[in-house]
Amino acid sequence: MADTCFMNKLPDDLLLKVFLGLSAKSVLRCMQVCKQWRHLISSPFFFRSLLHSHHQDNIPGIIVQYRTFKYNSIRRPIDLEAPDDLKLKFVQPPNPWGLSVIASFKDLLLCVDNSRSFCICNPTTKQSLKLPPLSRPHDLYHVGFICYPLSNTDIRYKYKVVLIESIHQYSDKLKMSIFCSERGKWSSFQASCPRRMRTKNLKSVGFAFNGILHWLNPLGFVVAYDALKNKVGLINLPNQAIRTNCSYLGVCEGSLRLVQVNNFDVVNKIVGVWRLEDCNAGKWRREHSVVWLGERNLDFVAFHPDIADLLYLKRDAKILCCNLETGSLEEMDPQMDEFCCYPFVQPWWPTPVPRNVAASQWPNPIPDLVDDRESETIFNVFEKIK
Repeated sequence: MADTCFMNKLPDDLLLKVFLGLSAKSVLRCMQVCKQWRHLISSPFFFRSLLHSHHQDNIPGIIVQYRTFKYNSIRRPIDLEAPDDLKLKFVQPPNPWGLSVIASFKDLLLCVDNSRSFCICNPTTKQSLKLPPLSRPHDLYHVGFICYPLSNTDIRYKYKVVLIESIHQYSDKLKMSIFCSERGKWSSFQASCPRRMRTKNLKSVGFAFNGILHWLNPLGFVVAYDALKNKVGLINLPNQAIRTNCSYLGVCEGSLRLVQVNNFDVVNKIVGVWRLEDCNAGKWRREHSVVWLGERNLDFVAFHPDIADLLYLKRDAKILCCNLETGSLEEMDPQMDEFCCYPFVQPWWPTPVPRNVAASQWPNPIPDLVDDRESETIFNVFEKIK
């Protein structure tokens, strides 16, 4: 009681400094102490300061999705000490055919089922949102998922889901279906492309980087789509890169990177990595070139999101951690016959999933904890995070 009385005598600015040093779970508990503390913590100023002070506490990793019976499981992240197995059964309404992860943004996942129904979910908080059905469904497409903060100091996002139709004929037009959270519906769009191309050659998943979606065409360039301006540009691949389907894009240490795995040589297996230095000039810098003698065929899995010298490869049905400096290969996971990987960043504060398809319905980042059962659920979430 004496401690509480002492704390109540502190001026607001000192109380705020104390709260800024607490964990997310402790901050939520402090909201329930008294009206004064609740008012301070709920203020936009405090929350902006809180995010700024903890912006380096994000945990980067990779999720591995593998198929088990009707449902898919998620293992996150493979480079941390205690990976969890998560089910996507929490997604509402439940789907008897299961879901597949097809893209990610921080701790948000974009999923699709066999009926081409899309949803956005957060496996940590177990929140999900089903998107409206496509007005004109098509079987083959290349997907992109990109989010933009509602403001510079907000953890809530507006987002777009972009589907590029896979077409065999050459064309200088990209046929797209775009879902925009601000409109709450799908729309059709044709974007002019600087070069005639066959979109069937694009890699299936586009990477979001610096507000731009990037799809790799292994025949020599990257398609860059600015979802805010609805403009398409091209980035040429480095001259030293070979034209092969064993080429992949990814993001590491805040840079867009290209990796190529050369399995053509029966004896030598070569992995080359480039970093994009200037997207406007198409300038790439070669970071690594590693050769393994007598190694079996290798496939690329994912970049390590935070360490440029590490990436993940696949040999047979096992994931390997590759150290590009030393050339060492270390088995990271038990055998899995069918899996795919996506970047997954666990923020200090989980990214909320909207309650509705409209951006205006995104929930308050600090929930109103008037229900003890709701409080207990949120505390359990942060217990898992920390």
